[in-house]
Amino acid sequence: MKISRCFFAVSLTLLAGLTLVLSPYLNARERAIDGRLQERRDFRQRREEEFAQFVEERWQALEEFRQARTFEEDKLKEPPEYEPVEEEPLELERIERREVSRPTREETEPQVDAPPPDKPTPEAPPDPSPPEAEVDPRKVLEWYGVQVEIPTLTSPLPEVAPTEPDESIAAEYLQDFEAESPDSLIDAVENNSSELDLRGWHELYFTYSLADRLVDTTREKRLLTWAVAQQRGLDVRLAMDDNDFYLIYHSPRSLPGTSYYSLNGREYYLFLPDEQGEPEGGVRTYATDNPDVEQATTPYVDRLPNLPWQEEKRAIEFEFEGENYNFILNYNDNLAQYFQSVPQVEPQYYFKSLTPVGIDENLLAEIEPIIEEMSTWTALDFLLRLTQRGFVYKTDVEQFGHQWFMIPADTINHPYSDCDDRAIFYAWLVRELLGLEVAGALWPGHLSTAVEFPDRNIIDGTYVMIDDTPYVLNDPTYIGAGPGRVMKQFQGQTPEILLP
Repeated sequence: MKISRCFFAVSLTLLAGLTLVLSPYLNARERAIDGRLQERRDFRQRREEEFAQFVEERWQALEEFRQARTFEEDKLKEPPEYEPVEEEPLELERIERREVSRPTREETEPQVDAPPPDKPTPEAPPDPSPPEAEVDPRKVLEWYGVQVEIPTLTSPLPEVAPTEPDESIAAEYLQDFEAESPDSLIDAVENNSSELDLRGWHELYFTYSLADRLVDTTREKRLLTWAVAQQRGLDVRLAMDDNDFYLIYHSPRSLPGTSYYSLNGREYYLFLPDEQGEPEGGVRTYATDNPDVEQATTPYVDRLPNLPWQEEKRAIEFEFEGENYNFILNYNDNLAQYFQSVPQVEPQYYFKSLTPVGIDENLLAEIEPIIEEMSTWTALDFLLRLTQRGFVYKTDVEQFGHQWFMIPADTINHPYSDCDDRAIFYAWLVRELLGLEVAGALWPGHLSTAVEFPDRNIIDGTYVMIDDTPYVLNDPTYIGAGPGRVMKQFQGQTPEILLP
């Protein structure tokens, strides 16, 4: 026992001595780290002060350009029924592979009045989990199934006068915001954007949603969102006219239907998530770029936002070769609702393999054993019939008042769909189940698909050659038509191919 006590005492003595010896070195290291952090803060503050001065001094006028909405005029009046006829295989003109980067021409859709299909209402099993504790709604933002804690601010946000907008108001707001350094708000945006996998436009939208809970007026929300975006490195600018301030953001790819302004060779699109207070024409913005901008603010994404699964169901039924088929489609309603707020992007984007889907993979698991014994050609026909007969047709103009490309979860979520929605849905099925590449096939007033089909000897119908590969034309809106069949009014015409 005495030996143990002596050993313990000696250990304490050695530890105390070691601490005394190392203390100057540890303190020096901590001071060096603190010094470097302070240098970074001072450098960033100087950059922000310089930028704030540019905001106050150098603004220039921008002319508004409005991207035409696609598919809103001169569409087919109704989706035709296919009448079987003898057809010879037809190769249309050869197409060089290229990226189509401009918006498509303005067109509208066919329409068919039909009652929407009834959604199934299966009984939900009892929930064995204990009831969740009530959350104070004043402290939480409910955001597409996510409960986001509203940050507590240690100091008040800058005040905004309801006067006529000018450069000094913007500069003073930015300086006051940076002086207060609301780290809790910046951290909330950064942490939630990382956890939910929100980038570019999607982080901007989340930031605005938080601002909506922190301040009252539209002007305050826009200024606060702008100030946060500057610290987060988003390419977002503040603009103004004689009435108010606005947010504009840079997307390197076109956004059909969204107003934009051209500045320094880049297109800046108008950010109006609540669709309030759109400027009547041109706006003014500062001419100098923020040196801390690190990323474009595009809505194009290659990964889904990490939103919790909120299951909804939709039943579809159809007949193929004398047999009836019924499927229950489960989809993520949070994702379907979220993408109704996302700006429309170029139509070929929706044919990419990473297009946001939001549908439970059980559907694919149900279909796989059915088509595994079929030839590829018959499987393409089966998936065509599923898409042609499984959904009720109505134009976007009739359903929404304007064109709206829908991701597959959106198509299931709504009672009606049109030609482009069916083309996107069919392309997803073909990619996932058959592993074939799918492109969009655009005729005047109509969007269909072109499906990779390397064995030209099997093709029975119309196809196009993209580079050296045949792509058979499959139309999910041509009711009852199999692979290679083209609507009469488009026969012999080569469609514009929208490559993903």
